[in-house]
Parts: sequence; structure tokens; C-alpha cells
Amino acid sequence: MRRFPEFVRGLVATAQRSAAEFLRAVADDLRGLTPGVVARQASLVVAVIAGEVAVGLVRTGGRPDLPDAVPIVVIAALVVLRSSVPRAALCAAVFLLILCPPQLGAVAAAVCAWSAGRHPGGRWRIVAAVVVCALLWVVSLPPSLVLTAPDRAAGELAGFAVVVLLPLVSGRYAEQRRRLATASARVEAQLRRERSLMVRQARLRERGRIARDMHDGLGHQLSLLSVLTGALQVEADLPASARTMVHSLHRTALAAVVDLAAMVGALAPEAAGNDELGPHTVDALPQLVEGSRVAGSRVDFRRNGVPRELPAAVSRAAYRLVQEGLTNAHKHATGAPIAVSVNYEPDALLVEVRNDPPAPDARPAPPGTRLGLIGLNERVRLAGGILHAEPTPDGGFRVAAILPYALGDVGEPST
Repeated sequence: MRRFPEFVRGLVATAQRSAAEFLRAVADDLRGLTPGVVARQASLVVAVIAGEVAVGLVRTGGRPDLPDAVPIVVIAALVVLRSSVPRAALCAAVFLLILCPPQLGAVAAAVCAWSAGRHPGGRWRIVAAVVVCALLWVVSLPPSLVLTAPDRAAGELAGFAVVVLLPLVSGRYAEQRRRLATASARVEAQLRRERSLMVRQARLRERGRIARDMHDGLGHQLSLLSVLTGALQVEADLPASARTMVHSLHRTALAAVVDLAAMVGALAPEAAGNDELGPHTVDALPQLVEGSRVAGSRVDFRRNGVPRELPAAVSRAAYRLVQEGLTNAHKHATGAPIAVSVNYEPDALLVEVRNDPPAPDARPAPPGTRLGLIGLNERVRLAGGILHAEPTPDGGFRVAAILPYALGDVGEPST
């Protein structure tokens, strides 16, 4: 006896929560009303009522029998509230279909079932709504229908499947597709942002390497020049005219050191302190190629033309290109022959690394990020050159750059 009042209180609390949820959902829908939403709702109400009339004409053999105003108002209310309370609207539409046969409620029930599939609100809630609708449908049938007219009973059950189950499953499928498309778009946008960040980091790393090269090469030479000119100024037997020139040269060297520091800071403000250092120039290419040969690669190295004095940025860009080309060939075409050529053309330096396609029995290469080529592209561009990186018709790969002998206008990179 004590549990019955508790049961009643729980039932009342549940009804109050359901009423509160219903009111909140209706309030949210009212806040989101716009002229476009009102027009769509009105169009759908008109379409559902027209569909109900058409279904009624078909089921009555074409006899015009207009429905009463009260069911029409109920149908309109169910269509409008189907998004706020989809499961309740579905049960009410099925109940209306049972109360007003044979011409009212079928289209409204199908629309509400579709909305219930689009807004299930939890697995067990939608299952409970379907069970309630099925019980209403079964209770509305005569008890002796299964024995006296099994075909008609099967038709009634098929009607339930067509009116309730099929729209509900279709709505659920459409909602799942929509969510999947939304999630895919979100993941794709995230991947694009991450890719952009990785590209930016690769460029910053390459700019950092360039800044280190400038600092260790040109910075060292300018610092040495300023020290030497400063030492000359204190020579006692230096003529006055020469002392003036040495003083001017010393100030110019100091100003160049300051300008170089500013350029390095602007070029790589976030340059990492652990970037590799060393004399990476065109003169070191034979040692680089020999290292690949020692590792077991077949590398053909050719140098054509008359060697010329190259700017530091151009010489290091050529070294980096050969280094990146050999690395990519080792990674993606293991065991394939590699050809490295350095051509001193009349107006520019042409550096090329070409590898044949990998052997059929070669191990699969790991997926590449192309960040090395992105950094190389940035280095070649800053050296005033143009980079080309593309597959060859026979299945291999080619990386080449045209680098000027004198630093001038920056070329447009091409990859």
C-alpha cells in the first residue's frame, strides 16, 4: 500500500517533466520562426491535407467526402509540432488514423514517422513509440479478423509497415547520412587546417635552415671583416687618407652585420636551435653522392659545363635539392637507379635528380607528406630559382631546379 502513492508521485513527476520538455521544445521552435520557416510549414500542412483528401478519394472509390474541420485542425497541429515532439506526434497521428478511417491520418502518420526517424531522441524512446503505435494498430483490428480473413489481417499489418515503419526507417537513414556527411565535412576541414599548419611549419623550418646558413656563412665573413678593419684603424703608421677609408669600411662592415642580423631575424623568427649545420654547397655533392653509393644505391653523378662561382644561397639550394631527391628516391624507389646531374648553362645552373620506377619486389613505401618538397620549394624560391617536381612517364620521379648565377628577382615556384 505504501508503494502505490510513491508510484503515483513518480507518474506525476514524469508527466510534469514531459510537459516541461514539450513546452521547452515548443518555445525553441517559436524562437526559431522566420518567414521562410513559416512558409515551409504552411506548404507542408497544405500538402499533407491535400494528400489526405487524395488518399480518401482513392479508398472511397472516388466519392468526394470532405473531412470534418476538427480532424483537419488536428492534422495541421501534428504536422507543425512533429519536430518538437516527434514521438508523441507519431502516436497521435496513428491514433487519429484509427479513429477516422478510411480517409484521414495516413499521410500525417507517414510524415510524423519520418520526423520521428529524423529526431529519434534515443533508441529506447523511439522503440517505445513504435511499440505503442503497433499496439494501437493491433487493438483497432477485430479479434476474429485473423481467423475469418487472414488476407485482410496481413494487409492491415502491411499497411502499418508502409505507413509507420518504412517512413521511420527512411527518416532514420536520411538522418544518419546527414550526420555522416556533416562529420566528414568537419573532419575534412580539420585535415585541411592541419595540412596548412604542417605546410607553414615546413616553410618555417626551411627558412630557419636558410637563416642559419646565412648567419654561419655571410655573418662570419662580415664579422671577420669588421674585426680586421677595426685592427687596421689602430695601426700607427697608417696614412691619414687610408685611415679614413679603413674607418669608413669598418662602419660599413658593422652596418652590414646589423642588417644581416635583422634579415635573419625576419626570415626565421621561430627558427629551431637544433637545425643541422655544415658546408652544404655544390662542392660537397660528390661526397653526398658517394654516401648514397656506400649505402647500396646505384647513383650516376654527372657535372657538365664550366664550374662557376655561385652565391651561397644558390649553392646551398642546389645541395638541398640533390639531398632531397636522393632521400625521396631511397624512400619511394628502393633499389632503383638514380641519376644526378649538375649543368652549368650559360645563364643559369640546372640541377636535376631523376630516379627510375621501383622494382616490382621492392617493399612498399610509406605515405609521403611532401613537406620536404615544400621546404625545398621555399629555399629554391628564396634563391631566385624555379623548382619542378613531377613523376616521369615511365613511373619514376624527377626533381629539378633552375637557379640563377646571381641573386635577382625571385622566381615563381612550380611543383
